Order: sequence, then structure tokens, then C-alpha cells
Amino acid sequence: MKPLMYKQRPAFPALVGAGASLLAGLFCFAMIYRRVESGEIGSEKLTALILVSIATSGIFLIAAFARYQFIHLWKKPSRHPSGRRK
Repeated sequence: MKPLMYKQRPAFPALVGAGASLLAGLFCFAMIYRRVESGEIGSEKLTALILVSIATSGIFLIAAFARYQFIHLWKKPSRHPSGRRK
């Protein structure tokens, strides 16, 4: 049996944070979109909201998967004492 390539799992709270950030962004988008359509506020505010929501979700996703140990990139295959690979 091969050893596991990744020793850790993603950080669950950060994954929840990414999902919550996207949901909050969608909720705020729905609330602000009506005001943009009526001309009450400018569309640049809506664009800024979208960018901030995507950026915070991306940061949470990076934090969630930053715990991985990519040992397969530098670790040489180990050899069994008899000369065979494991």
C-alpha cells in the first residue's frame, strides 16, 4: 500500500469561512443591485462588493489548503532493505 501523499486535510473552519463569505457577498449583491438599477447609487459600489467578496473567499480557500504538505515534490521513493520498492 502506498503512503498517503497528503498528510493533512484542509482546515474546515476556513472552508466554512469561504462559503459564508460567498453567501454574504451574494446577499449584499441582491440588496445593492436594486439600488443600482434604480440609479440611487453608482455601479462602482457593486463592482467593489463583488471584488471584495471574491478576494475574501480566495483568502479563506488559500488558508484552508495551506496546511497540505506536498512531500511528493521533493521526497525520493523509499527503498525496502531487500532492494525492492515498497
